[in-house]
Amino acid sequence: MSLTLGDSKVGGGSKQIQKGVIVDTYKVHKITNQSGEEFFGKTFDLAIQIEIDIGKEFYPKMWLRGNLKSDNGEIVGWGGAFPIDLLFSNLGVYDILPDDKKTALIQKLEIGEIPSSLLAFCEGKEFQGLKYVDKLYEGKPSYKYYKFTQKPEDDPKVLVDRFNKDVSNGYVVNFHPELLDTTDTSFSYGANVDNDAKDATISDDGSLIF
Repeated sequence: MSLTLGDSKVGGGSKQIQKGVIVDTYKVHKITNQSGEEFFGKTFDLAIQIEIDIGKEFYPKMWLRGNLKSDNGEIVGWGGAFPIDLLFSNLGVYDILPDDKKTALIQKLEIGEIPSSLLAFCEGKEFQGLKYVDKLYEGKPSYKYYKFTQKPEDDPKVLVDRFNKDVSNGYVVNFHPELLDTTDTSFSYGANVDNDAKDATISDDGSLIF
């Protein structure tokens, strides 16, 4: 086993730090394990759907999917799935586990299993996330969640800097802040629909690049 829990790094109130980018603290309503399920012709070693509690009658959704890094059939790292490790770390999952439980968890994660007790623990926990304008939905700018997260108390600028680097490097391909120049800039939750993944790029490690 070569996974190390909480090894992934991103290296308070809602804040629009730059045009088309909002950093906020989000509360988890529910996380569903979708590992091994097919998404637009692709399957992933680890995949989760996060429903976010925004205090309304509906829950915007965020998806994290990726393949573990392997060498000759042996797992050697998180690979494209490390945003999932990062989220669990930021939600405090690993802080409560003794070493033997961490070993058992690694064994399950390496075969795509995420214990239901772990998912239940995440409910009500908070993380810092970023969303960015990606398209128009019913004539309004729609926001998509960025795959990297932080702890609620972390400096939002670190997350924004990472996002901007990913935009510059072509890993985020659908950031369109110019859509805020339209006449109707009220918020739309159109990004809750997982349809823009059809246009996503598949990286060499099997993760989705948005």
